[in-house]
Amino acid sequence: MAKYEVKDGVGIIPEGTTVIKYKAFENCAELTSVVIPEGVTEIEFRAFANCTGLTSVVIPASVTKLGWGLFNGCTQLASIKVAEGNPVYDSREDCNAIINTEQNELVAGCKSTVIPSTVTTIGVAAFCDCTGLTELVIPDSVTAIRGSAFRGCTGLTKLFIPASVTALEDYSYNNDGGIFFQPFVGCRNLTSIVVAEDNPVYDSRNNCNAVLKQGVNGLGNKVSTLIVGCASTVIPDDVNFIGECAFYGSAVTEVALPASIKEVRHGTFAYCEDLKSIDFGKTLEVVKGDDSYFGKPGAFQGCKSLEKLFFPASFRFMSSGAFYDCDSLVSIKVDETNQRYDSREDCNAVISKGTNALILGCSTTVIPESVTEIEDTAFGHCNGLTEVTLHEGITIVGTQVFRCCEGLKSAAVLGPVKDLGCAFYGCKALETVTFGAGIKKMDEDMFDTSPALKTIYVPAKKASYYKKRLNEKVHGLIVELEPVKNTK
Repeated sequence: MAKYEVKDGVGIIPEGTTVIKYKAFENCAELTSVVIPEGVTEIEFRAFANCTGLTSVVIPASVTKLGWGLFNGCTQLASIKVAEGNPVYDSREDCNAIINTEQNELVAGCKSTVIPSTVTTIGVAAFCDCTGLTELVIPDSVTAIRGSAFRGCTGLTKLFIPASVTALEDYSYNNDGGIFFQPFVGCRNLTSIVVAEDNPVYDSRNNCNAVLKQGVNGLGNKVSTLIVGCASTVIPDDVNFIGECAFYGSAVTEVALPASIKEVRHGTFAYCEDLKSIDFGKTLEVVKGDDSYFGKPGAFQGCKSLEKLFFPASFRFMSSGAFYDCDSLVSIKVDETNQRYDSREDCNAVISKGTNALILGCSTTVIPESVTEIEDTAFGHCNGLTEVTLHEGITIVGTQVFRCCEGLKSAAVLGPVKDLGCAFYGCKALETVTFGAGIKKMDEDMFDTSPALKTIYVPAKKASYYKKRLNEKVHGLIVELEPVKNTK
């Protein structure tokens, strides 16, 4: 924030400035007001994001271009004005919002916003992290609500979708790096969701407390998708799909999937931190993991209260990261009749029968001797895991298998692993590591995020071998073990 100053709570923007840059004042808690001089023509995205002390802002007539998420997380913002004479934006009817005049799109709001009856679109992230917003009245003029429009509005408890709304954006991204999900993602305190009965696209049938969308698949058959859910949602038996991030961040505590659901998509229940019980039923086939390229989280990523999993015989595919950061997991079982996966020897893990690859583990997992591979992030962010041994039969280890296992203190990799990658990235409590002979490749900076590391044990006469593969900073921690004596 080199160009800008804050004096006595006021943001000072130098005269002659034409563009307020991306994240210019982001996270500036001491900022309470800002003077944007005439002559500024553009304010880039997230310029004032998370300025939790900001209470008011005036957009001058010269500003003709605004980025998204300008005031995301400005929890105290209560007054937004656009100067008269601005050719692109307005704050009509003293609405405490910024509206694109020609498009009638509300692009930024706050806790005091009253949406005018002339607005037709609520823009991306317009109210994102506006925790002070406790009541929401969507006028009948609104036809579209764009991605993440009300993301993280934890003060909202009730939602009513009028008949006029026919477009709820479920996923999008832009050239500025913005990634957006369904409009009400992370509204964890929602308990009531109602859709107007005469809405032609969406409904909330049977008082299910959810937004459902009717559609037609490629075969011409009618399908029903749950778009937005909440803590009190009862999933109807005729729902075919649950949309990506439909329950993301909600306060739901238990879920039972109806027989009509065959797949749990990216982020569907991500960061439902109170979710303790999930009943997959007998027909579930697929659980989607994270998709880092598109910024989509795993289906159950961050469900920190989830303790037990039971996968039915129908289950046939799970991609990596589906249960990343579920650090309370202690029991993982697979139906004995499942043709593709098992949890052999009561190991508390999911193992592929065809490849003997462990694809999901937890803090109580005991890796069977028959396992030869550990897949990507199988133990990712498993904070309850304190020690682990990868036996000599394991030769393939996926990317960041133990990423951010913050309770892990002792680890051993005994087999000739082809590429260990950055398996222990973020293991802050890691103290001792034991390597077997012949690990062919590893990230030399793997232990940069392990400040507690004291000793790296390696086989006799293998110190130089591992020094070539690890950063010089940890060479002093490498200790050769005594040669194994042949007792024959």
